[in-house]
Order: sequence, then structure tokens, then C-alpha cells
Amino acid sequence: MRALEGETYRSPRVLVVEDEPRIARGLQSALTELGFNEVYLAHDLLMGQALLLLRPPELGILDVHIGRDLVFPLAAEFRAKLIPIIFSTSDAASKLPPEWSTNPIVGKPLNIEALSAALGAVGFAHRVSGKTAEPFGWRLDGANSSGRRPPT
Repeated sequence: MRALEGETYRSPRVLVVEDEPRIARGLQSALTELGFNEVYLAHDLLMGQALLLLRPPELGILDVHIGRDLVFPLAAEFRAKLIPIIFSTSDAASKLPPEWSTNPIVGKPLNIEALSAALGAVGFAHRVSGKTAEPFGWRLDGANSSGRRPPT
């Protein structure tokens, strides 16, 4: 996103919780391609909880199945902090518990257009054409173009 004269933007912080390193790196790469410069990776729920506290994100992308555990207790912590969530799973959307069924899902294998659509669904609009994207950014005064402010 181009800053208007006198405005400075920063990329929203994203926390990806994914136990498969190859998939986590793929998400990180796709997010970077879409203009997100602060992408943190957690490979288990404990690390996800720690990063949620130490580096609070403006967005979470959470794999539904983390090892033998489900991510929903961590998702509840995101929800309590009003942090938008995108779920990542190869499961059908109908397999999500009803309380999470309104959250967007990015399937596996990752598709950058589907990721961009999911980002738009939670307020992080991107325009993807080929391999270029115009990212959604936060003005340093804390607002974005739609008036939305990042969590504090």
C-alpha cells in the first residue's frame, strides 16, 4: 500500500502456528510476498502462547491440528484479545466446531490467492496479480485506511 504524503505505514505482525516446518516456511514466504514483514513462527502450542504474550500479533494463522492437539484453546486466547484468526487445515470447513465456523480457512496445500482472500475476509485486504501484491498496512498513528486500529 502506498503511503499518502506525510504518512508512514508498518506491516501488521503475524503469528503462524504450524507444526510442519515446510508448511510454516511456505506460509511465511507467502505472507512476505504479500507484504507482511513481521511473521513469527511457532511449531507448538506452548511456543504459540509465549509469542502471543511476548510479541502480540495483529493476526494469527493457526493450523487446526498441532501434533495430537487441537489449536482451539490457543485460538480462544486470540479471540479474547480481539486478534483475527485464519485457520489452516486440510480438513473440510464443516469439521470445525460451530463456534469457529465463521473464521476463514486456508487449505493445504497453500494457494496464495486463497490466502489473499482469507486475509481480506479478516480485514487485511491485498490485491494480488501474478506475483505482486499491494499490502494492507498500519499507519504509525495506529489506524489503517478503514479506520481499524491494531490491538494494543
